[in-house]
Amino acid sequence: MSESMYKNPQEPKKQEEERKKRNKKGLFIFLGILAAVILIALLARAFTPKGETSLYREEPFSSGTQNVAKIYIEGTIEEDGTTYNQEWVTGQIRNAMYDKDNKGIMLVINSPGGTVYESDETWQRLMDYKKETNRPVYAYMEQMAASGGYYIASPADKIFINRNGITGSIGVIGGMSLDASKLMEDLGIKADYIHTGDNKVMGNLFQPMTEEQRNIMQQMSDEAYGQFIDVIAEGRKMDKEKIKALADGRIYTAKQASENGLVDGVGEYEDFEQRMIEDQGLGDKVRFVDKEYKKAASFWQSMLGAKGESVMKALSGDKISATMETLNELKIDEPMYLYQK
Repeated sequence: MSESMYKNPQEPKKQEEERKKRNKKGLFIFLGILAAVILIALLARAFTPKGETSLYREEPFSSGTQNVAKIYIEGTIEEDGTTYNQEWVTGQIRNAMYDKDNKGIMLVINSPGGTVYESDETWQRLMDYKKETNRPVYAYMEQMAASGGYYIASPADKIFINRNGITGSIGVIGGMSLDASKLMEDLGIKADYIHTGDNKVMGNLFQPMTEEQRNIMQQMSDEAYGQFIDVIAEGRKMDKEKIKALADGRIYTAKQASENGLVDGVGEYEDFEQRMIEDQGLGDKVRFVDKEYKKAASFWQSMLGAKGESVMKALSGDKISATMETLNELKIDEPMYLYQK
């Protein structure tokens, strides 16, 4: 007899059922692990002590330690970014103003600049701090403190820069419009705007900018530029005509900035910190307390990292949507104090 005659005819069916059970069990295990990971991430966020991002003072208090608030201005100056958050920065300045034990502010700047609104709001809060407390503000520039980064540094009593740092880029990007109408035409897409007012939809991706609209954006740019000149003239106590000669948008090396009066000296941060202590007679008891913003990572960033988050976003959309989103992100629809290569 052949071996096949002794096989149970039900055996293939049983094997298939066992295979399905194993697959089902594996799926449940995977879903259980995924649920556990999500739960752990949520619990970690819920029970992580909230940092200084929410502790913005509105009345005098004592921190208990004589201190200089060392506030980091990091990355692009904007409402809410990975390393810069406007509410957080202005909150830290306010905390220092109300802290009876605070002896000054040290700005540590590594930024290409950013929006006019946020740059100027930070400048205003620093001016409020100086007026209300009569305490010093010093600024140290690291790798870059350009455009809006210099704008924020300008009210400082003293500005120093790392010998390899760059600064300047005093000027304004009034806006940048992209015309994707030909691309849309090639894709068979036509957009019609229903609007009142010739310039209501100026700068959109589907229409070229008119000469009148260019003039509107230029006027906004000129006004922001004039404000930039005024801020530097007040902070550095320099003649406006001299500033205008420097303010053609170019960047300056540390040596050049020292020679033209945009900074007070070149050196390492530790030397500058000691300089502030000696200049202001702060003594040995005063501590420089780091105030550095770091945005909480999103769930996908926590699980997969920044690249993983980009992949997940890319998987969730089609190519046309992704292209349009990219084009929109390239637009500049408000004046910027920004160094752009």
